[in-house]
Amino acid sequence: MTRPPSNVTHFARDRRRPPKWSMGLPPRKPPPRRRWADPRRYLPAVAGAALAALVALPFAADALAAIARPADPQGCRVVFVTDGDTVTIHCPRTGTERARLLG
Repeated sequence: MTRPPSNVTHFARDRRRPPKWSMGLPPRKPPPRRRWADPRRYLPAVAGAALAALVALPFAADALAAIARPADPQGCRVVFVTDGDTVTIHCPRTGTERARLLG
């Protein structure tokens, strides 16, 4: 079966204009870029998170390892040295405390 001819003209930008007036199609805008796919948005955040992890992870691992080790029954363990004479210690009975060394 064939279709009967139709009087409907399909839409096109230059279909109805005479060729004398046709200047061609206007330039099309590029499709909008997705913001989440733009590396300028997320790359600084990823770099900052990686830098923070490189700085904080060793300190956190050392502190956790110092506390998680089995404690001596008679003494405390030094967890962190703040400056020359101030330390953070972990004692089995009292927990974590700050102490200042004299002398």
